[in-house]
Amino acid sequence: MRAAHYYFEDPVFRFECMRRTREMVRFRLATTGVELLALPRMFLNTAVDVILLDTTFWGGLVHS
Repeated sequence: MRAAHYYFEDPVFRFECMRRTREMVRFRLATTGVELLALPRMFLNTAVDVILLDTTFWGGLVHS
């Protein structure tokens, strides 16, 4: 399996720490992205490579 399939999920606690960590390491970083309002900042910033959405935390998937 190639290294591109692996990532480290939330190796540090805060988003700013994640951004600094991202500048120092070569492996991919992921976060659960629990705060819905923080998603745009995560997309625009290069702090993480993978965003793992926790739909259960938000109340599950809803359709109309």
